[in-house]
Amino acid sequence: MKVNKSCDQCRLRKVRCIVPAALLAVDPPGANPVHAGAAGELHIDRILRCGPQEVFYCDDFTVVKASDTKVPSSSVSFFSDDRVMSLAGRLGTEALRELVDGLDDLFKRRLCRRESSPWETINFQKPFAPERVEPWKARAFFDAFFEYVHPVYPFLDREDFEVRALGPYLDEALSFDPAFSALYHGVLALGSQFVDGGSFVPGPGRAWRLFRVSLGSLSDVLAPPVSLMNLQALTAMSIFAMSACCLQLDQTLLSEAARMAQTLRYHKSSNSDAIHLKTFWTVYFLEKTASFSECTSSLLADEDIGCAVPLAPESVFGEYNWLLSAIRLGRISSLAYSSLFSVSASMQPCESALVAISRVRLLLEDWRRSVPAAFRPGEGAQPQPGARPSAKMVMLQTQYSYYNVVIAVDRLALHLGQGAADDRERTKHNLMLTARSIAELTKVIDVEPYVPVFVSGIMPLSALFILFDFVIHNPAHRGTVENLALLEVVAGHFCSIDSASKGALPGSIISDFAGIARRYVARVAEGNSQAGTTNPGHDDADLDGVIEGTGGRCRLNIAAQNEGWKRSVRDTDSTGSSTNMISETPSTLDHLSYPTLGNTQESGQARMGELKTLFGWVFPDWGSEAEQAA
Repeated sequence: MKVNKSCDQCRLRKVRCIVPAALLAVDPPGANPVHAGAAGELHIDRILRCGPQEVFYCDDFTVVKASDTKVPSSSVSFFSDDRVMSLAGRLGTEALRELVDGLDDLFKRRLCRRESSPWETINFQKPFAPERVEPWKARAFFDAFFEYVHPVYPFLDREDFEVRALGPYLDEALSFDPAFSALYHGVLALGSQFVDGGSFVPGPGRAWRLFRVSLGSLSDVLAPPVSLMNLQALTAMSIFAMSACCLQLDQTLLSEAARMAQTLRYHKSSNSDAIHLKTFWTVYFLEKTASFSECTSSLLADEDIGCAVPLAPESVFGEYNWLLSAIRLGRISSLAYSSLFSVSASMQPCESALVAISRVRLLLEDWRRSVPAAFRPGEGAQPQPGARPSAKMVMLQTQYSYYNVVIAVDRLALHLGQGAADDRERTKHNLMLTARSIAELTKVIDVEPYVPVFVSGIMPLSALFILFDFVIHNPAHRGTVENLALLEVVAGHFCSIDSASKGALPGSIISDFAGIARRYVARVAEGNSQAGTTNPGHDDADLDGVIEGTGGRCRLNIAAQNEGWKRSVRDTDSTGSSTNMISETPSTLDHLSYPTLGNTQESGQARMGELKTLFGWVFPDWGSEAEQAA
């Protein structure tokens, strides 16, 4: 369903909508081409002026399945009924439909329903007995926290914290200061995962028991008046909640941390100490990244932020200032959401959406080039021997956070389906290479409970679905052998998670996608052989090949791809059309088929729930200027 430029009442009266000047954006008309055609009007302005509008919103009853009337972006909400039917027709079997239904049900039972389960129910009650930690053990947990966790999320002053946490008056502080107790146990919980191990499910293990003590103080932490320590306690709990054992909590805790950061006004104070600013900016990049993935607007208004970014030496890895880089990418993701995926973005014409896509791509490429080569996405970055223990997680977070936005923008560009044929082909190849890069990185992910689900599950699963689609729609393409091999790599990653979690996380069922794809390609190759035709991309023996060297090819292709985007974007005129596109198409850009939802799709915005919010969003449905004016 398209959102018309004229409201329902004005269309019935056959008059033009007149937008009061007070409701328009502060930018002058035409100043921002992204909003040209909508005159800066937000969707709420239309609702307030004309009443309810015909806009459809996404339901939250599925996880990996998508509605046939909604357009999903980078998401495991990937398989609509129409898409499953189309793929089943290609495959000649109902195995995919059964697999998708089973996977969706497993996710909902594990993460989306409040029903009886073999695992402990997550609640906010204080434990009856305190969790005692010996001083020497607490020291080991703190050392692990500041070695593995704090460089990635630098929100504490180690000296100030340990003076109190290891001091002679610890018992009194834990008894009379709920905020400190929550922070203390939250830090212990995070560190203990690296010493005593954690758990993939709620309940077992010391890390969970320590976190439960912290969670039991949540009501006291949220109660006013709040202080820096309250915010730090929420931040510690939010970081722990990003792991697999308590997925239901991370969104709530992080939202509360963002609200508290605004209450403390660190974002607009010129007198804030460095630790205040480090805590605020840590919450900032966590909240921005999560909001983009959950299809919600950020709670932190960028136009109201005026504080400096302090130096965090613990988060500097050689030439790479991780904290500053993460903040910059968070800002880009916020811009991408507001200009492409928000409710109001659905009001802009297709041409404006294309300009917005070009702008986001340019910002992403500039950001990518600012990252040192050892961490830079698209150039085969791998953990460096002898590097600090936290460097690998920083590398993975850098790569996957970037790819998350790239996937969203590329899938949206394909959905719009406009522009030169070379542009569309380049987008498909960029999407494929992005999925390959994500799959390659799964080989260095620790299969441990402390790894955020965004790294261990969400991004690998998104890559698997994308590669699966490319294989099924391009069984004879020269890149299919490599895609199949990487599907097996991702499948092996999820099998390892299944084994490590003792079946709590359904990794083995995900590996069935690779088996379906491999059998299909083998059947197509056999059919071609019997028909006497040759496969231009590979021979049958290639199907059993290995993937040695794939990283090098992905690295070169993505670097060239991004250079092409950058040159194209800089020469894009105000209508969104490319005026100086690279004339030749590289030999690597053989034609690829990739499915996009047809014109029967309805526009909508996501009202996501539980796990589904972590995996994606939906696009609005842009039409031409004439269509929207109808």
